[in-house]
Amino acid sequence: MDDYYWAGPAGWTICRVWVDGRYQHELWHTRGEAGRLIGMRASFEAAIALFDHQTG
Repeated sequence: MDDYYWAGPAGWTICRVWVDGRYQHELWHTRGEAGRLIGMRASFEAAIALFDHQTG
């Protein structure tokens, strides 16, 4: 089950997914048709920090 709820600038997305009995937050970057998983964090705040690290 996926619950996409944050779309950032220029192809950045954070989605909440159910993995191994708990929610995780995945940071994805998409260029054209290709999406790439950048990382997975336990909280939305940690996923935002990962995004800030990638783009800062």
